[in-house]
Amino acid sequence: MNEIGKVILKICEEVLLLAIISIPLIALQFTEPFQRGFFPGDTTIAYPMKPNTISITLAGFIGLASPLLPMFILEIYLAYRDRFPRHPETNVPLIFFQLYKFIGCVAFSFISLMLIVNVGKETFGSLRPFFLEACVPASNTGMDYQAVINCTSDDARLIEEARVSFPSGHAACVVWGAAMTIFYLQIRFPKCQFVMLKSLYECAIAIFAYYVCLTRIQDNWHRAVDISTGALLGILAAATIFLIPSVQWIRDSENVFTPTRVRR
Repeated sequence: MNEIGKVILKICEEVLLLAIISIPLIALQFTEPFQRGFFPGDTTIAYPMKPNTISITLAGFIGLASPLLPMFILEIYLAYRDRFPRHPETNVPLIFFQLYKFIGCVAFSFISLMLIVNVGKETFGSLRPFFLEACVPASNTGMDYQAVINCTSDDARLIEEARVSFPSGHAACVVWGAAMTIFYLQIRFPKCQFVMLKSLYECAIAIFAYYVCLTRIQDNWHRAVDISTGALLGILAAATIFLIPSVQWIRDSENVFTPTRVRR
């Protein structure tokens, strides 16, 4: 098999791997969360329901765009600066291999993170702060723990959504995106000419991630422990990518951070 054939086979294997770990994530969308009970008079689940300041779709988009945008811009710039060097055996521009590796790492990390977050949500079944308003339980009196809750609300989807407070998916997405970006810039470009610009971008995405986390508490969709756990999972998922041996080349400042110029 020639080199191009080996590359295509490797790509197919890695795409298949991403598809395999995506299967349980998709399957979780069709499962019901654990039916956790509550104590009547519990004020922690009696908050009013508010609309999302930041939707989960927007949070996911921002989380993915935060690292991918600078990766594409900077990697293409480096390739342009070095006159788009090519792989010696396949004659394919190295920029395609570079971007493929980064996109693959980002995709694997993000899908794994979402799988961990959703497993936690479905398994723990934590009630959101607005659960009582979403559920409208038939009985909310007495002092004994109610293991079985008879909700009178007709919105089954909202009731299910009110049972998946822990951990926060929003916090996991945006903090993961911020952490991935910061790790990438710090490890990939330890000696950067535009130090202030790099620091400004890192600070901006970190502050935005912090803002999104605060809105989740302000909107009564999460508690502080949900946010903290989601943020911690996001940081760990991002940090793990840079510790995997297969991406150790990211740390090679001599061969990767400052590519050797190729003469034509």
